[in-house]
Amino acid sequence: MALEQAELAAEGQPLSPGAHAALAQVLYVNRRFEDAIAAANQALELDPKRREAWEYRSRAELALGRMADGVRSMLAERYKEHADTVGEAIDRGGAEAGLRKLVELTGGWPERSTVSW
Repeated sequence: MALEQAELAAEGQPLSPGAHAALAQVLYVNRRFEDAIAAANQALELDPKRREAWEYRSRAELALGRMADGVRSMLAERYKEHADTVGEAIDRGGAEAGLRKLVELTGGWPERSTVSW
C-alpha cells in the first residue's frame, strides 16, 4: 500500500523532489535497492541538496555492498564538511577506512547513530 501510494505521488508530481525522495525511502524499506537509487537520483536531479534522497541513496548503495559509493553519498550533503578528509581516507585505504574516519570525525552519539546505518 505505501509503495503504491509513493509511486502514484512520484508519477503525479514528476517535478517534486520530495515525492521522489519519499519513493526512494519506501523502495529502500521494500529492499528494492536499485530502484531506490534510481528514485533518489531522480530527486537529486531536481534538487541536488535533498538530504533524505542522499541518505536513502547511500543506504541502498551500502545494502548492495557498494561501500565506497555509499560513504561518498553520505558525504554529499549530510557530512559535506568532512568530504575532503573522508574522501582522502577512502582514496588511501578504501571504503572501510573512509567510514572509520567519518565515525571518528562525527563526535557525539546522534551523529554516530546516523552514520551507523
